[in-house]
Amino acid sequence: MNNSLYTIIDFETTGLDAKKEQVTEIAALKIDAKGNEYGSLHTFVRLTNGRKPSPYAKVTEEECEHGMEESEALTMLSSFCKDTIVVAQYAPFDFSFIDTYLQPKEFICTRTLTFMVEPKENPSLVVTCERNNIKVLNAHRAMDDVMMTKEVFLLQKSEADKKEFDYRNVIVDFKKRPLVFVPENAIIINE
Repeated sequence: MNNSLYTIIDFETTGLDAKKEQVTEIAALKIDAKGNEYGSLHTFVRLTNGRKPSPYAKVTEEECEHGMEESEALTMLSSFCKDTIVVAQYAPFDFSFIDTYLQPKEFICTRTLTFMVEPKENPSLVVTCERNNIKVLNAHRAMDDVMMTKEVFLLQKSEADKKEFDYRNVIVDFKKRPLVFVPENAIIINE
């Protein structure tokens, strides 16, 4: 797995339900196991059907006006992720929005990875960063979330590898955030 490339992805969206909502911002970063960067992707997505950016995301309608069509942006992301292990902070959420464009054969959910390494701690991104002295960037902006996820991934992967945890394609069904989408090839564990 040391020769593998990883693509860390993050989306901002108009809401939580992939069947009713859409992506507003996409960011991705390709790295190796040491964190060396091999390319990045960032775009905004044009809003459709009168949708507005989520009030939780820091994306503006003006940014989306100049964005790509959603299908074009997701096709581009799918191509960017080709032949890599896809990493996302909460894979079931992100993957629910790209389901028809990308079904990663191998993925790593850093929320699950954090839960496996620190089972008594809150696995959310910002809290995990704060607890582990990782600089908190502008949360809910896709590229900033990708950069924080990168640092969490590298830290928690190192710990999980020492303990010989098998964390690839594993997702946790959290009591406070039950699964509404299960990625293809997923192994589900309960909190």
